[in-house]
Amino acid sequence: MNAKIILSAMIVSLFALAGCSTVPSTSQVANSHVDNGNDNERMSRVNRVNRSRGVETLWINPPRRQSENSDGGNN
Repeated sequence: MNAKIILSAMIVSLFALAGCSTVPSTSQVANSHVDNGNDNERMSRVNRVNRSRGVETLWINPPRRQSENSDGGNN
């Protein structure tokens, strides 16, 4: 009976560790470059300043890059 409990605990631990190893780290996510139209340079500057102040930034509406052919919204 005791061996079954120990074996069950080991199996659960094994699955928990395997699940954690498949989650990408924050640095891997941050370094993956996807061109989604966001102003990533501005976001990086804001994130860096906020981290130095102990604040975590959660972007709900991230700043968008200005398109090269835009006239600033003046039509």
